[in-house]
Amino acid sequence: MSAARAILLEVGGLGMIREILFKQNYLQDPRRATILVDELNAAIWVWLGNDVDSKTRKAVMQVAEKIRSEGYQSKADGISIGQNCSQIVVLDQKSLSEPGVQENHQTALNLFSVPMVEEGRFVVRFNASPTAAAAAPAASVQEGAKDYAIAGILIASILSTTPEIMIGRSSLGVYTIEIAEGTLKFQATGGNIQLLTGSIGINDDIQKAFQENIKFLK
Repeated sequence: MSAARAILLEVGGLGMIREILFKQNYLQDPRRATILVDELNAAIWVWLGNDVDSKTRKAVMQVAEKIRSEGYQSKADGISIGQNCSQIVVLDQKSLSEPGVQENHQTALNLFSVPMVEEGRFVVRFNASPTAAAAAPAASVQEGAKDYAIAGILIASILSTTPEIMIGRSSLGVYTIEIAEGTLKFQATGGNIQLLTGSIGINDDIQKAFQENIKFLK
């Protein structure tokens, strides 16, 4: 069986294609329309960020259809890729709250955890079978569970100081908590709390409660 490869492409409103580095954030950026050509899963993943206009959305689908029928020849690396990619899977950020779209998005993101080597500037080759690719996320289960636990400890710490709060969580893992002082926005990543732009700070009482509660996780 030949090696499975992948490449990321950014598409503009006129259908112009730009080869981009193989980074996960390109499938999470609200400003981008991105195509992931994925031979491992025989899929063409189409990421449509919230801020992508209708003209670009139409153009990216036309590019995806062409790749499905013809494959893609990397201009920078001179490698043909995607001849076996028979399905197009749309990942529209506006629909990420839907379970099926969430699952597909996670499957695409899991690809970045599969062992790979660079075959050029933009094309990567996987050192795994499709079965191994599906199993790859298991390695990060423990870390993900810890992130959930830390987020829960922070929420519990807020509740211990401010009983009446409103909590929300987006499909991208952004927690939004409304308290009397304002809005607290954060993500739990890599075992740490990261405050996001537009968030108020964490006051001394919450910090003290958090430091006490986090001891039970260590």
